[in-house]
Amino acid sequence: MNTNQNENGTITEAISRLNNQDFSTAVSICQNLTTNNPRDALAWHILGIADAQQGNLEQAVVSLRTATLLAWNNANYHFNLALAYRGTGKNDLAEASYREAIQQNDDLHEAYINLGSLLADQNKFHDAAELLKKRLERCDTASDLHYNLANLLQDLGDYQEAIQHYTRAVHLSPDFVDARENLVRALLAQDRSQDALVVLQEWIKVFPESSVARHMLASLDGENVPDRCDDQYIRETFGDHFAEKFDDQLSRLQYQAPDLVANALVSLSEAQGKLIILDAGCGTGLCAEKIRPFAAVLHGVDLSASMLKIAEARKLYDHLVEDELTAYLFSHPNEYDCLISADTLCYFGDLSQVAHAAKKGLRSNGLLIFTVELQAKEASAPFSLQANGRYCHSEHYVRSSLEGEGFKVQSIEAVTLRTERGQPVPGALVVAQLIA
Repeated sequence: MNTNQNENGTITEAISRLNNQDFSTAVSICQNLTTNNPRDALAWHILGIADAQQGNLEQAVVSLRTATLLAWNNANYHFNLALAYRGTGKNDLAEASYREAIQQNDDLHEAYINLGSLLADQNKFHDAAELLKKRLERCDTASDLHYNLANLLQDLGDYQEAIQHYTRAVHLSPDFVDARENLVRALLAQDRSQDALVVLQEWIKVFPESSVARHMLASLDGENVPDRCDDQYIRETFGDHFAEKFDDQLSRLQYQAPDLVANALVSLSEAQGKLIILDAGCGTGLCAEKIRPFAAVLHGVDLSASMLKIAEARKLYDHLVEDELTAYLFSHPNEYDCLISADTLCYFGDLSQVAHAAKKGLRSNGLLIFTVELQAKEASAPFSLQANGRYCHSEHYVRSSLEGEGFKVQSIEAVTLRTERGQPVPGALVVAQLIA
C-alpha cells in the first residue's frame, strides 16, 4: 500500500513503526492522533493500513474511508481503500474507488492494473482490456501495463496482439521473466515453435541460469531432456504470482485431478477418520476438503512455499512441509497408509524414482492414488516432455514402474484432467496397493 510519508512529528514515528511491522505502536500513535484531531486524514490512512496488514480488513475500510472523505483529492487514499474493499469482497465499491483514484491521479497506473484485474476476475475481459489500452495510449513505456494487457488479450483469444504486447514488455524490461515465459507460451499456442525457440535462445543468452528457460528449451528442441523437472523450475513456476491465481485459473480450465483422486479414495476406503495420509505435491490444498474425513492425520508436502501458504490457510492439514516429494518420502519411511498425488507426477518423467520413494514411505498394503497425463497410444517412448513443460507417459510404462517396486495395480482409468485451448487433456487415474 502507498503511504505518503511527508509529515513530521508523531505521524513520522507511526509510519516508521508501520514499516517495521510494529503494528501495535503504529495503531496506538494513530488512535491518539485521531482522538486529538479527528480530521487528521494521514493518521486515519496509516491506521487503516496497519489494520489491513494485520488482516483486519473491515476495520481498515472504516479508517481508509474516513481518510478519503477528509482528503478526497488524494489518489493513494482511494487506491488503498479499493484494495481493502476488494479484500472484503465488495467488488462494486472497490471498482468505484479504483476509478476515483484514477480520476484524482491519471498517472497512477497501479490503479489501472488493479482495476483491470478486478474486471477480469468478474469476466469483464473486454472492459479490462479497453481500460489498459486507454492508459497505454498515454504511457507506452510501462512494461507491466503491456504484460497485463497481453494476459487479458490471451484470455480473449487474441494471441496475435497479446504477442505484440509481451514482446514490448520484454523490450522495455529485459529482466521481466514472466513476460518472456508468457511470450513463449503464446507463440506455442499459435504453433509458432520456431519463433518460440528464438525467444528462448535469447532468454538463455541473457539469463543462462534460468531453470524455466532451460526446461522450456528442452521441451522444444528435445535436447538435454531431464528425467524430471528441476526443483528450482517448480519453485519459479509456482511462485507468488501464480499461486495467487492458481485456483481461479484451474477452475476456468475445468480442472478435474483433485476430485478424481479424492473420489477414488472415497470409493476405496471405509476407514473413516483412521488413515494417515500424505498429499504429495499438495499445492494450494485443493484435495484436502474431500480427503480430510478419511484422515486421522493429514500431511502435505510441496516445493512451493507460496502454494503452501494458501494450503495452510485452509486449516485442513495437520502439518505442511516445503520439500521435494521423493526426498520427503525417503526421510519418512513406513509412515503413511495412503499417498495421493493430483496433477503432480506430470512433472516427473522417470516414474521409477517416484514408485521407489512411495514404497519407502508407505506401510504394507498402503494405497497410492495419482494422476498422470497419457501419451498417444502410438508413442514408442515410455515418457516424453511436452511443449507445455509437463511430461506424459505410456500406460504400459506407468504399470511396469509400479509393479517393479512391488505394487499391485488395481486400476488405470482413462480420464480427462482439464481442458487446454478448449480441448480435453487425456490422462489416467491410477490406483495401486503396496504388496511387497
